[in-house]
Amino acid sequence: MQAVRHAPAYVMPLQGAWRVIVPIRGRLSPQVLAPEFATKAAAAEWLDSPDGHSTIANERARRRQIQLREAGAAR
Repeated sequence: MQAVRHAPAYVMPLQGAWRVIVPIRGRLSPQVLAPEFATKAAAAEWLDSPDGHSTIANERARRRQIQLREAGAAR
């Protein structure tokens, strides 16, 4: 069985700063991560860094736990 992949995280300008956007499976709205960057290059560099990878993985795991709790409560 092949794992379902997430859409990749990306950077975009929001409210005057570059932000990292993380699509979350099961949600229409993606998660906007807290760090703000002055340039697109700085945001992309953080996104490709170990800290960026870890932050994104933690956010997706946190969201997955929330979805599992909500699914269990709906039963």
